[in-house]
Amino acid sequence: MEGGEGLPLQDVVAQLERLADVRGAESWDNVGLLVEPFTPTVVKTILLTNDLTQPVMTEAIKHDVNLIVSYHPPLFAPIKRIGSASWKERLVAACLENRIAVYSPHTAWDAASGGVTDWLASAFDGHFDPAAVRPIIESNLDVAATPTIVGAGRHLITQQLTLSKCVELVKRRTGLAAVRLSIAIGKAIDSPVTSVGLVPGSGGSILKEVLSTRNSVPDLFVTGEMFHHDILDAAHAGVSVILTNHSDSERGFLADVAEKLRAAFGPNVLVLGSSADRDPLRTV
Repeated sequence: MEGGEGLPLQDVVAQLERLADVRGAESWDNVGLLVEPFTPTVVKTILLTNDLTQPVMTEAIKHDVNLIVSYHPPLFAPIKRIGSASWKERLVAACLENRIAVYSPHTAWDAASGGVTDWLASAFDGHFDPAAVRPIIESNLDVAATPTIVGAGRHLITQQLTLSKCVELVKRRTGLAAVRLSIAIGKAIDSPVTSVGLVPGSGGSILKEVLSTRNSVPDLFVTGEMFHHDILDAAHAGVSVILTNHSDSERGFLADVAEKLRAAFGPNVLVLGSSADRDPLRTV
């Protein structure tokens, strides 16, 4: 599969940052251009993935990819050498050997308007007032200067929904045959849901903050994963929980990004979605 004529790496990165300003990322995160080959890079083919794993790396090399956009940063904890001792060292070495750049947006995409969180929220389209949607945690940046940034999580005021209907909608949006469900104490599968909180990935810490302040506690919380005892706390606080697995609450957004990048780059850059990327957990 041949790529396009190509664009300079810096131009492609600038377009990625127009989609989501990296200043909106969490302070603990590691976002932006994480691997840059020494030789000036012309990007003809981009590969989008949720996680950069060895199967995805093999796929990238096979398709002569110049840039991997990995939602999760493959470099997070510091590494002291680039060799073959660990799988992450091997990935970086392979990127440099094959002149492949790596860009990671992670929580910048989460916080952005029209980003991962809003993609997950769209599971409930038609059942909430878009004008009333607000972030669970507001961005502390100047929104006028960074108009794409909204904040972490979303809180939706919903209508005519039951818990069972919410499960159906989340499964449809994520493409999953099954999700995990915790029904709050005193509630049932047909209980009404008048508000939903959602955070892609791992949202337990944000729900704990909501419960500690008792500010806009939702009937239902949707995220990828949570600790067992945090789920128990939620159940006793009257909050039901839907868990999808961490990356399954995020991965579907990549198709939206692919379309936006194809529209932006036209025939200059071939944009591919990884076929090797998948959540390491399966319900069997």
